[in-house]
Amino acid sequence: MNDKMILTIRYLFAFDDGMRKEFKVSIDEAGMSLIPPARAEFPAWTALSCCRCSNCPLDEKEHVHCPTAVALIDVAELCKDRFSHEKVHVTIETSNRSFVHDTPLHIALSSLIGIYMATGGCPVMERLRPMARFHLPFADEEETMFRAMSAYLLGQFFIMKSGGQPDWEMKNLVGMYDEIKAVNLSFCNRLRMVSTKDSNVNAVIGLDCFADAVIFSINQRFMEQLELLYQAYVK
Repeated sequence: MNDKMILTIRYLFAFDDGMRKEFKVSIDEAGMSLIPPARAEFPAWTALSCCRCSNCPLDEKEHVHCPTAVALIDVAELCKDRFSHEKVHVTIETSNRSFVHDTPLHIALSSLIGIYMATGGCPVMERLRPMARFHLPFADEEETMFRAMSAYLLGQFFIMKSGGQPDWEMKNLVGMYDEIKAVNLSFCNRLRMVSTKDSNVNAVIGLDCFADAVIFSINQRFMEQLELLYQAYVK
């Protein structure tokens, strides 16, 4: 594969106890699909049948292991014995810029796990690949809501362009995030199997809170606030 087609995101975790760990996330930029490292063995909790998502469309005959669980093996192993509140110094390097942040571990993990879940091969989560392509580490709730709705509406433009029926009123966005929340719930159960402390599970719970925020924002004050920003478009 041509290196120019590979998107690389590096996360470097530096813990107060001196431990350092780098995660190099390699993604096929053309389709935003994760390029996983080769593995000879897989933990039992990565089996597709283990804590399988209620809305999983994969065929167990073709997929012995959950692709997203496989993508998360190294992250889960690193942080299975660490608490959410533990402080960590995180450096993130993308092709265009770097980010540096001192933060509780679960917040840093949410940012990293979000990339793996969007690009790891789950048919439900792949709808988040446009957001993964323009990854914004440590985005707050309002930034995430804006990005989620903007990405969804751009998707509707491409649906219209291909001859389909676009959802300009975002009526189906809530259903899309309900599906994502079902995956998050199942992954919390998976990660509880491998974790003795709470950082991994709370990282996914953090992602789920963002999903809740997107669902809540559709008919709430946030939309009114956004509308004020677009007066130059509608006047």
